[in-house]
Amino acid sequence: MNWKKENKGATLKNLFWKAVRSTMVPQYSKVFEEMKSESIGAYQDFIGREVAKFCKPFLSCIPKSDMVDNNISETFNGWILSARGRHLIHMMEEIRTSLMVRQVKKLHNMAEYTDRICPMINKKLETLKYEARNMNPLPALHDKFEVDDSGEKYVVNIPEKICSCRMWELTGIQCKHVVCAIRYLKEEPSTYVCDYYTVDRYLQAYKYALEPLNGEMLWPQCEGDKIKPPLVKNMPGRPKKNRVRDPLEVDPKNRLKRKGLVMTCGNCGEKGHNNRKC
Repeated sequence: MNWKKENKGATLKNLFWKAVRSTMVPQYSKVFEEMKSESIGAYQDFIGREVAKFCKPFLSCIPKSDMVDNNISETFNGWILSARGRHLIHMMEEIRTSLMVRQVKKLHNMAEYTDRICPMINKKLETLKYEARNMNPLPALHDKFEVDDSGEKYVVNIPEKICSCRMWELTGIQCKHVVCAIRYLKEEPSTYVCDYYTVDRYLQAYKYALEPLNGEMLWPQCEGDKIKPPLVKNMPGRPKKNRVRDPLEVDPKNRLKRKGLVMTCGNCGEKGHNNRKC
């Protein structure tokens, strides 16, 4: 069951994602109480699900990933949009060749990169440096810090790679509190990033190549009777390629509303009815 179809509204949607993306249990509980006061039904529906599988406060810190959505699959679905309308074999062939070419480009581009960590992580660190510019780190012994973030204080333990907000443990990338503490030590934050995000690991992931294949004419012939495809019934209208979007996915500002619009007949040109009722 889709949660947002049963619990509609922008307020509940924002509270849902705020609870899911909270990294600390106290922060999660606070949002949970807001949801309870907004809608008892949404609150009960939420707690009836396995929150440990999609809420950040309960995710494992071993994978070093805090992904809680399906953006990767949605991106891939859009990337193969041109191939999806083809015959099954031709669709798989186009996806295979596209991945083969993409793998070579990724490998060559990253081989020219000289920094220790990947460029997107470097860009993220620059953003964190900017966010940490006004924070006040209070040092303690053994490279521990108490970082003041707009009145809220977080404990940072540099040797054990721990921060109270749990973002460093979840992703392997420092949060703004850790960046503030590391810069106090006059060190570079990129040296503390997890090895998963280094250029060496990236090159290792892309070194297993997809092998090129011969064309259909050189494929081996299968033995036995030929498998005939099922009969295809052509439906009226142009075939759809794009996924049918939920109304909540469309930007409300750009959505046209039927309420208040006056229909114009395409047959006689008069207003107040359409050509079906002319």
